Amino acid sequence: MCTPLYSIYALPFPNSAFMAATVGRMHVYGDRPSFSGSFDFEDLLDWDIRKHGKVEMFDWVGFMLSSEDLKPFFRGDMDPLGRKEAAVVRALRKLPEPYWVIFCAKGDNETLRHEFVHCVFGAFPEYKKEVVAFLKTLRLKRARKRLRAMGYVRGLHFDELNAYVLTGLVDDLRGLGLARARRTLERIFRKHFGFMPKGAAGLARIKRCVRTIRVRMPRRETRKRRK
Repeated sequence: MCTPLYSIYALPFPNSAFMAATVGRMHVYGDRPSFSGSFDFEDLLDWDIRKHGKVEMFDWVGFMLSSEDLKPFFRGDMDPLGRKEAAVVRALRKLPEPYWVIFCAKGDNETLRHEFVHCVFGAFPEYKKEVVAFLKTLRLKRARKRLRAMGYVRGLHFDELNAYVLTGLVDDLRGLGLARARRTLERIFRKHFGFMPKGAAGLARIKRCVRTIRVRMPRRETRKRRK
């Protein structure tokens, strides 16, 4: 296996809602035009309701961020931090950079698998180069259209196609003629890493590659009622 440029960690949460409430701002910072500057959690909730008609963020299954993505939170650009946010920031800023961290619910192995493929796509330049070179040979008009409908900008299409095809996480890309692409992408993955991400054996290998971060979350503050 070639040497990665980044370490890969996982930070599991009790459930998706707890994850969104804790690191939701980290996820959307710089990822959406509406949130290019400082904003608080209430701003995030308002945006989600306006866009989706409900609080959809509590249904997020997971995502990954690089240490570079987290710098605004380390520098204090997004202060004040929530109590749980601050606990996560304290834990992550201790890690040697650069790195990627996967956020997902505890026991959600399929999301862990999918996000791991995203991580290695960025952490291993030679692997990424070979994947992109292959995908550029394909006719991806229908696949790109489907990805746009799923909310992905063009710059993420190769990364997302690779991760979805290798892990089979969603049905949205079925029927788009990607079966042959899957075989080649699997061959490229095995060439670089010596295993396949799918299946029980692949999951076991992924778990050995990813280091789990434990964060002690602060307890809820108790306030005395006024008489």
